[in-house]
Amino acid sequence: MSYVLGEDLMERPLISIIVPVYKVEKYINKCVASLLVQTYENCEIVLVDDGSPDQCPLICDQFSRDFDNITALHKPNGGLGDARNYGVRYSKGDWIVFVDSDDYVEPTYIEDLWNLLLKHDADMAMASSIQADEDGNVMGKKLHFESICVSGADAIFEVYAGDHVGWSAYNNIYPKSVLLQYPFPAGYYEDMACMYLIVDAVDKVAIGDYNQNYKYVQHTSGSILNSALSEKHMHAFEICEEFATFIDEKYPELEILKPLIYIQSVVQMLHRQHMGYKDYSKVFLMYRIMFRKALSAILKNAKIKKKTKMFAFLLSTEPWIYKVCHVMAKGKKKVTEIKRG
Repeated sequence: MSYVLGEDLMERPLISIIVPVYKVEKYINKCVASLLVQTYENCEIVLVDDGSPDQCPLICDQFSRDFDNITALHKPNGGLGDARNYGVRYSKGDWIVFVDSDDYVEPTYIEDLWNLLLKHDADMAMASSIQADEDGNVMGKKLHFESICVSGADAIFEVYAGDHVGWSAYNNIYPKSVLLQYPFPAGYYEDMACMYLIVDAVDKVAIGDYNQNYKYVQHTSGSILNSALSEKHMHAFEICEEFATFIDEKYPELEILKPLIYIQSVVQMLHRQHMGYKDYSKVFLMYRIMFRKALSAILKNAKIKKKTKMFAFLLSTEPWIYKVCHVMAKGKKKVTEIKRG
């Protein structure tokens, strides 16, 4: 697959910024304000009201009336993935960027992604994000690495096991045609479910170190990670099975990725705020045998990041050991934040 990017920077293509909106009336103004000051001027902002029951529909309509480059769309509630798909279908640009409506970005967010794409003559560009709290305090460090361009197995590995990016849909720029071909599925963990298909559908993926550009806001309530464990959350393991089948059929040389995606899913489950120890132990023990079998290969693989190796080791032990380590790590993080304040 190949895309003509064009050499004349004065004729920059229209880039559509898709913003799904649901129950974010406290945050959406900050998000949209950060998009309105982008240094890349030829972009449209598509606000997709996903049947939000608060004031968000009215806020979206007001933005649409006030700014010519903002479009407000309204649809029945269908979830984050469905809202993204809806925005893609009705967008006007050939290039798509996603921003979650409770996050915010720096003025060069679009510009840097586009320049990264041009630099490597790539079909898609990706960068990581940096975490911020609800008060706007940035937590984390800026990444410093030389941008790279990867494809095929290398691209899949970078997304699911590398140090630089992850499977989140935001802070990437995509060709619209690929997103139409591989829409986000309904339900939770929609990013994890289709990012490998999207990355595999293009020839070249550029990866850059612009994590400071996208501020991912971790909320103290209301997020998936703060909800109690349910069957909806267990859907993550069905996605893991689909990913494992994909690896077996197309990239058997990446077999090491199969336990890694289960590790990341289990870690997300275990870090829930409202999960009792019975459920905690159940999730922990589900794939421990798999992790123990893969542990040696994971620890010996120099390309796998240290944090993932640490999780692999801890998930091969006992539930209470992981629980204690997690509580201690959270306590250390809080102490560090207090000292910074």
